[in-house]
Amino acid sequence: MARIHKEGLGNGNFNASLTGGVEQYYRKDYIVSASTKGQFLSPFVFALKNGSEVPDAPAEIRYATKISVFGFLDLSYKNYLYLQVTARNDWSSTLAEAYNSYFYPSANLSYVFSDGIPAIREALPW
Repeated sequence: MARIHKEGLGNGNFNASLTGGVEQYYRKDYIVSASTKGQFLSPFVFALKNGSEVPDAPAEIRYATKISVFGFLDLSYKNYLYLQVTARNDWSSTLAEAYNSYFYPSANLSYVFSDGIPAIREALPW
């Protein structure tokens, strides 16, 4: 993760901060599962071949890696108007290759009335 911060941009009215990073998660698991269909032929015999129908092929699940890239951009104007834009993209090796990437964007805007409107600021006791 890395961060760059600069105060006093644009005649001292703006502050900016840019943060970015990469995360990798690795887990190696391998799961095989199967089940029978239909009723058991012999009571109390819990085996795949004891079903009245042919069982499905065993299902295989593999967990491997997940990589994420993320970033934040924070801007402020005269310390009363704030904008934050964030983005994150994840790639997961457990999903099909055509669908293994997913993106999360967001944006936030806020305004501090007590600092942004001079009449309110002057009326405050502090």
